[in-house]
Amino acid sequence: MSFLSTISKIKVNINLIVCYTLLIAQCSILIACTGSSEAFIEKAKEQMMKGKAQEALPFLNKAIDKDPTNPKAFNMRGAAYFELKDYVNALLDYEKVMKLDPKDYRHTSIGLPLKWRNLIGKGH
Repeated sequence: MSFLSTISKIKVNINLIVCYTLLIAQCSILIACTGSSEAFIEKAKEQMMKGKAQEALPFLNKAIDKDPTNPKAFNMRGAAYFELKDYVNALLDYEKVMKLDPKDYRHTSIGLPLKWRNLIGKGH
């Protein structure tokens, strides 16, 4: 076996390893996102931690589609809307959190959204 053919085989093997690695990474993302509302929330959380609220919204919408009774999904979507200065939709999502889980206000800071209602009602 010549030196060039050995190098060529090594390149092919490296390319295969890279392709398999990328395939495994993509499959793990798909598996995580096809499972549950919580999996989509985790993906959204990653985007929010990077300061990418707009990119988090599709994950949060899918989380809500998967489980429309998950207060964490509405809370995080409210936070994303707040970051995007879409205060009306943020308020709607926070109010939904209160309806879904009225006894547990840990999901959101309720005092602030109630102030928004007053500001929005006054046209501010």
